Amino acid sequence: MHKTIYDVAREAGVSIATVSRALNNNGYVSDKARVKIEAAMEGYYPNAAARQITTKQSNAIGVVSALSPKNFFMRGILSESLAGIIDYVNENGYSVLLDIGSVDSNCITLYKQKRIDGIIFISQTRDTELWKEIMDNDTPIGFLGDAINENDKCLRVYIDNKRGAFDAIDYLIKLGHRKIAMLNGPRNFPPSTNRLAGYKLALKSAGVAFDDALVKPCEGTFEEDGYKAALELLEMRPRPTAVFTYNDDMAAGVYKAAGEKGVSIPEDLSVVGFDDGKIASLLSPPLTTIRQSSFYKGRLIAEKVLDLIKPKKGGANNPPKSEMLDCKLIVRRSCCPPR
Repeated sequence: MHKTIYDVAREAGVSIATVSRALNNNGYVSDKARVKIEAAMEGYYPNAAARQITTKQSNAIGVVSALSPKNFFMRGILSESLAGIIDYVNENGYSVLLDIGSVDSNCITLYKQKRIDGIIFISQTRDTELWKEIMDNDTPIGFLGDAINENDKCLRVYIDNKRGAFDAIDYLIKLGHRKIAMLNGPRNFPPSTNRLAGYKLALKSAGVAFDDALVKPCEGTFEEDGYKAALELLEMRPRPTAVFTYNDDMAAGVYKAAGEKGVSIPEDLSVVGFDDGKIASLLSPPLTTIRQSSFYKGRLIAEKVLDLIKPKKGGANNPPKSEMLDCKLIVRRSCCPPR
């Protein structure tokens, strides 16, 4: 027969209201009362839940993305980053509470209820109200991705998107390309902005004029948008001899459009992607792309957030800092000098 809250209160010698406050971590409960309640709960609640009453910690990390589950799990780099987070968190005795596709502010509520000890955002959020709430609460929180503006002081692990894009365009220019298109991510999205800056800088450094007509932002499904934008580019006269895409999924859309139009890759059109996801090496010809270390990125942000929650010995006065990771150009067979 299961105990009720009344049974726990009677055995602990406290009121039902006190047990309720202890269970929900809402309101004052003395340490002495917490110990009694924990003892009364033994055998009826999981030990972790009972310990939570005393320690006021859940030993769980919330991992949040505002993307829909379909869009999240279809993006290989996000799944790899999630795997890295779970790998590190589990190694250190924590579990993960995954919140995909819901309202971002839900995670703040969970933290206030002590159901999670910290939060990792695994994709960008543009919710200004959420940002205000984050800054107003002393929440152990970390982000994967670029800062949203120069005043953003949140703990982040991110890649050098500007340099990655620069290296991609510089490679194409050295092959002899001058009319280079870019299929970018959503407008006013920090990674898109930084990659566009790298694209422009590489053109400028080589003395190639920037042509706004060659840049196509893609707001929706990456592969489908890449396909549609590539069809537009292939109708241009003269058409681009090369295209740089925001990610490898978008590059797959370019491959599809090129195949339908009878445009050969790389002989008629060179293509460079970004991410080096699994699809990159499976495309025909295999895709030249910019590699980011998504699994390591996930492990690193998890390490930093756990350091915020439970600083390493001697590290209390040295809180973790944001860190930018390098990208690497991976040359395969999707590029050649223009005809």
